[in-house]
Amino acid sequence: MNRMPVGEGFRYLVIGFATTAINIVSYKALLIMGSAYGIATTAAFVLSVLFAYWANARYVFLKSLSKAALIKFFGTRLVTFFLETAGLVGLIELLSFDAFFAKLIVNVVVITLNYLISKFWIFKGDVNESMDR
Repeated sequence: MNRMPVGEGFRYLVIGFATTAINIVSYKALLIMGSAYGIATTAAFVLSVLFAYWANARYVFLKSLSKAALIKFFGTRLVTFFLETAGLVGLIELLSFDAFFAKLIVNVVVITLNYLISKFWIFKGDVNESMDR
């Protein structure tokens, strides 16, 4: 029986869910351990971006990323991290949301932005165009 290969889009989605799980679980664990939400979200960001970079290179695009793609990847994730942090501050400090609930809300926005940026800028066109030459 022939099996269809799993598509790149599906793999991106699976890695995205795993990345989000790492982000949320590490954030929640750090909150439980008494970390301030700013420290918790920074640590969760670093862990999840490191995983996302490795997993996207290895399992989504099946090749090593170029230096340019690496810089774009981390740069755009840093921008969305600052947006995430601003969203958390706004929801928690200004609107008195629960820190964990605020994280869930902000993650929906961040995940959407990261997907759109990755699809239409970092990894646009032929996959081989964004790989080492």
